[in-house]
Amino acid sequence: MNDGAVITQERAAELVEDLLAQNWRGEAEVAVDSVRDHALGWLVGWNAVEYIRTRDPHAMLVGGGPYLVDKEDGSIYHIPVLTAADGWEKHFLWRFKGVRPADLPDPVAPAVRAVLRTDGPMAAVRHLRKHAPALGIGRAKAYVRAMADGGDPPQDLVDLIWHPEPRGPLPIDRLSGPAQWSPQVSPAQAGGAVPPLGRHRSGRCPELSTSLPRAEGDGRNADRAGAGQTVVKRKSSLS
Repeated sequence: MNDGAVITQERAAELVEDLLAQNWRGEAEVAVDSVRDHALGWLVGWNAVEYIRTRDPHAMLVGGGPYLVDKEDGSIYHIPVLTAADGWEKHFLWRFKGVRPADLPDPVAPAVRAVLRTDGPMAAVRHLRKHAPALGIGRAKAYVRAMADGGDPPQDLVDLIWHPEPRGPLPIDRLSGPAQWSPQVSPAQAGGAVPPLGRHRSGRCPELSTSLPRAEGDGRNADRAGAGQTVVKRKSSLS
């Protein structure tokens, strides 16, 4: 755990609780159920209050996915459950932090090399421009020139080409950013939005203060709350 984090575990839970209170429109009352330390921030799990109380699987909300809270600035990201299941970290780093995974190759280099070899540099430039229009004509020529000279394209040009494919059917979304967030301004008012989530079949739960389990979990569903867990007194008022 990063003891020097600006956003504490408790604060991360509060931020997600505020987001849920402002934006959740499902039938069940929901609350934060787990906060897990992750290299990229706090992974905050949530679920129906009735499920948190009883662990009855029939009361569980499924398909929502966890929230990621940035430890440094409190930005909140939603990670769809299928996306959270496999390999989302490298795509998150590239999309939101500008860090290209070192293990992912240049996606167009093999084809450009083949065209350069068979049809010449101008055909290679045209092929590159078709598949990587962000480069522009000057950068495309520099890319092909480096290949024609027997080397690899400059890394800064490769970075302009590579785009991560979303993991799973839904992308990761940023719901609030550091410049927009304050405890008095909801993410919806600041331009964010909570994605559509599942609905609880048995209706609204009775009023319950939010629980914050300390045990680690997988972040995708609620962790089991053990006896004697710490309770954060924050009443949910959802509609």
